[in-house]
Amino acid sequence: MTLKYLNAASHGLPDRAVLNRMSAHLELEARIGPLAAVAEVDTTLQAVRSDAETLLNAEEGTLGFATGTLSAWHTYVAGLPIAGKRLLVAPHEWGENIAALHKLAAKDGAIIEVLPLLDMASPDLGLWQDRIDDGVDAIFLPMVSSVSGLHYPVEAIGALRRPPHTQIIIDAAQAIGQVDIDVQRLGCDALFATTRKWVCGPRQTAVFWTADPSRRAEIERLDTNAALRLGLGVALRQLLERGLDQTKASLLERSTRIREHADRLNLECLSVPQCSTAAVTILIPEHSVAKIDAAFNAAQIIAKWPNALEDEPFSQFQAIARKPLRLAPHLSTTMADIDAAFDAIAAAL
Repeated sequence: MTLKYLNAASHGLPDRAVLNRMSAHLELEARIGPLAAVAEVDTTLQAVRSDAETLLNAEEGTLGFATGTLSAWHTYVAGLPIAGKRLLVAPHEWGENIAALHKLAAKDGAIIEVLPLLDMASPDLGLWQDRIDDGVDAIFLPMVSSVSGLHYPVEAIGALRRPPHTQIIIDAAQAIGQVDIDVQRLGCDALFATTRKWVCGPRQTAVFWTADPSRRAEIERLDTNAALRLGLGVALRQLLERGLDQTKASLLERSTRIREHADRLNLECLSVPQCSTAAVTILIPEHSVAKIDAAFNAAQIIAKWPNALEDEPFSQFQAIARKPLRLAPHLSTTMADIDAAFDAIAAAL
């Protein structure tokens, strides 16, 4: 039975070429030793950095690598002068970021405030502008939300009036690889993104960008896993050669198919097409959850039941009586895979 993978928003499936490149480097390390192996691929490793800079339109020297979004994000935020300041947080900010922020705020005497929910189809950013004053040290938001795939109007948020010391910090883990990111146009101060999701790089690979290049050295570790970095390089090169526009168009075809099936079964989606991305989260009646889960397991269909209370604790989704099911196809997901998932859902409803 063939695996039907609809969980790219958690872990994208790396192409075989990514795994082969990692394996080849490990073989090289076994033959000549890790230090000599790194020296031999130094030029290639520099090309990986260049490709990552190209993807984000980052100036040379402003982009770094990390093992994950949270580790880099936490190191950066821990260095901010937040003592006694207000920290504004978007309602769909990632739960692990919020948990870390609570600890930092408690230690430094900062105040966390949740920003108002926005109608993403027609966002009124005046609701946010009114909250920004000299007492605000930083604004935290996702570029794309995890539970629902909502695409935040990040450029418009970056253009809001704010004091010079007020930083905008973006978690782009769900964005990189499926939406355009131009750090020179976003108006943010720092951006963090894991590359194991929509870029389909290896686990424990991530990139970050800061407007202040001096912060990069605080976050990026000198001791790096060259095999992981080289595998990421293959994934980045594949994405750049395919083109982000082509990737987005292909993903849109798949998410449209999901929405069509959901409409046919009268299942509500958490986001509308105008503000959504490749992942589509549908709401399932509680009495059907166990049956669908069992059917998915039997048919080797991989999707995710997000826990909104943990993933986005400031959002409104945890109050919804039905259970969210996130279907996140990537280019390896076929239309037949999507059809099979909804055959299983229809049979269980």
